[in-house]
Amino acid sequence: MSLDLSAMALRLAPSATLHLNATVSQLKEEGVDLLSLVAGEPDFDTPTHIRQAAVKALEKGCTRYTDVPGILPLRQAICTHVRKQKGLCYAPDKVVVGAGAKQVLFDALQAILNPGDEVILPAPYWVSYAELIRMAGGTPIFVHASAEQGFLPDITQLSQAVSARTKALIINTPNNPTGAIWPRTLLEEALKLAQKHDFYVISDEIYEDLVYGEALHISPVALSEDALRRTIVVSG
Repeated sequence: MSLDLSAMALRLAPSATLHLNATVSQLKEEGVDLLSLVAGEPDFDTPTHIRQAAVKALEKGCTRYTDVPGILPLRQAICTHVRKQKGLCYAPDKVVVGAGAKQVLFDALQAILNPGDEVILPAPYWVSYAELIRMAGGTPIFVHASAEQGFLPDITQLSQAVSARTKALIINTPNNPTGAIWPRTLLEEALKLAQKHDFYVISDEIYEDLVYGEALHISPVALSEDALRRTIVVSG
């Protein structure tokens, strides 16, 4: 038996974000004055009241194992937030807390994909989606939307990407990296397609508050009871 890596690990491409971060760090060490737009990270420290709350929790001894989906008061607070922000009524048992949206996406794909399953992935897309799908044994099916389309796929493109192996569609609105926002009509068409062929929708809404002017973020789960049933919402 050799000390080789797994076939899955060898198939994965390195993170472009981490590679660019390392490049930026090296250039800064060399004295290059630059502004990095690589990592989605604020340019300020965690606010004082949040840090103080974390210290207070440690001093109270809140350092034990928690419930797998997260502590109940936090899940209840998330339900309250979602109800106020989106008008959606979730019960705490429908909420799972993770260590960031990327981990939750990983867990969701691991939970629903079997080897050979396909996931429709509109492009341009966040660099990690394709590798997260591959890590779960799935195959990303890319649907390319041009600048002339506003970087939004049309329903014909999405329909042509569906096959007997389709297990999910990933919707990221507002989109990373383009900022494109899916309008209600496109969301409704996509959810009808998901209902017709009975596959999941993963709605990555981590950028839901980054909307400006007359733009409006709409969550797919707000569209219908069926959309609520088949959609996995990821946010933070």
